[in-house]
Amino acid sequence: ALYQTLKQIDQKLDDNEVFLLKLHPLVRANANVSGFKHIISFPDTREGYEVLSVCDVLITDYSSVFFDFAASRKKIVLFIPDEENYDSQRGFFFPLSELPFEKTDTVDALVAALRSSKSYDDREFLNKFCPCDNKNASKKILEHILNKNEVCKVYDLKKSQKKKVLLYCGALLQNGITAAFKNLLGLIDLDEYDYYFAIKQTAFANHPERLDIIPQNIKMYSISSSITFTLFEAVALVLYYKFNISSKLVIKAINKIYKREFKKHFSHFEMDYVVNFSGYDKFIIKLLNEFKCNKTIFVHSDMQKEIAERSNQHRPTLQEAYKSYDVVAPVTAAMIESIASISGRKDNIKVVNNSFDAKRIGDNALCEIEFQKETRSSIHNPAGIEGILSSDAKKFITVGRYSSEKQHTMLIDAFEEYHKKNPNSYLIIIGGAGNLYTKTVNYANSKECSQNIACLWSIKNPMPIVKKCDLFILSSKYEALGLVLLEADAVGVPCICTEMDGPRELINNNGGTMVENSIEGILKGFEMFENGKVKTMNIDFEEYNKTALEQFNNLFS
Repeated sequence: ALYQTLKQIDQKLDDNEVFLLKLHPLVRANANVSGFKHIISFPDTREGYEVLSVCDVLITDYSSVFFDFAASRKKIVLFIPDEENYDSQRGFFFPLSELPFEKTDTVDALVAALRSSKSYDDREFLNKFCPCDNKNASKKILEHILNKNEVCKVYDLKKSQKKKVLLYCGALLQNGITAAFKNLLGLIDLDEYDYYFAIKQTAFANHPERLDIIPQNIKMYSISSSITFTLFEAVALVLYYKFNISSKLVIKAINKIYKREFKKHFSHFEMDYVVNFSGYDKFIIKLLNEFKCNKTIFVHSDMQKEIAERSNQHRPTLQEAYKSYDVVAPVTAAMIESIASISGRKDNIKVVNNSFDAKRIGDNALCEIEFQKETRSSIHNPAGIEGILSSDAKKFITVGRYSSEKQHTMLIDAFEEYHKKNPNSYLIIIGGAGNLYTKTVNYANSKECSQNIACLWSIKNPMPIVKKCDLFILSSKYEALGLVLLEADAVGVPCICTEMDGPRELINNNGGTMVENSIEGILKGFEMFENGKVKTMNIDFEEYNKTALEQFNNLFS
């Protein structure tokens, strides 16, 4: 389609007209212009803006280059035959109707626009987007700075008197940490401080929609390049991260890398507070530790057990961070001993409970069930998940990533035993992150009760499904808190939770039910539920959030 369009343009141009073509690198290989008479490739040997400066007209579609070219006051033509499709798939920051430029969607209209004089009024556009720019801008700036001639307008930028807070929360994957972070953003006063949200650009390249949860009044700060190192430093990184070697020479090289990375990414970007809400990424943990301000690192899991069970943490990095960060913030008091066993100190530990938006969860539960493009499912009921939920069967559910500590196979084994005596029952497993979805499905399908086990992977809003179930089970080997327990309770679903330290205080203080962490324990929980002994908890969410907010605000005192 692109070649045919270019061919039509080439045929309609005159010999005194030259069409310079600069395409996106991903489509450039598919556009051979060697056979055209009037179309030539944009010269790669010249700086792009140098070439643009001698052009009479700019033709573009949705590229921001028109903001730059508009300063020349020359004509701009938008060629947008796919406007409707682009809008539905990508969207615009503002309607194209607000742009003054001539818009075309056919080759004939495009060629006609190229040959006509500029007839639109772009003064409002220039005042809004290019108020200080013109073709002599560089000359005037040099004259003003070097020759001390005041030929430029000088504006004094007023610095905010608010303290600055930098937040980091990883890639905002569909997991409990992201849910807790979203709850926090809805609870804190975002006008009290100047909040910045740091992102690793590569983490959002394919999923920019994840950033939709960040409020507009939080400024974005992008970490846009990967770590760089010399050959010797590469060896030091391997010795440190793979073999846990912390010799003076290795540590000196590691520290040099991160000081350089910090200067590259943050330079003179001064903060009053830094909050590493994720607390997982070893690169970010060390990078943010370079800030010379008050620093907090959150702990959302028992990191001792994470290292033993999943090998997903680097103990020397955690040890250094838990020693040197001003505050280490576990989300439950149950993790204090685990943190202290890594760092050797308790005096910098402050518990900050995860906040919880019960109203949002309740509203989500009233939505229609919706699968996303990436959602995968193993559901044997011919009527799908709706068929299961609308049946009169007992429906048990768990929500948690497909990883080993969630012990989904143990839960399946317990359900298998229950199902033998209660065939009119279902088990639903919903997970987001984690790499054990396929193994879990295969394990479920190997059971005699496989037709009554449904597995879902990556569903944005599981709450409409949770609300229609009879019992929620948290069968993990370990948890920090188990935010899903609060979510189930918020929509009126009773829970059973296997014995573990993290959720113990929440369960015991709110009339919840804990069972032995075993197949037999979960099976006993099922039987207690059958006998009416498992009730919803009595969590006062307003009081819970009041405490959580006080704890978070204390980080800045």
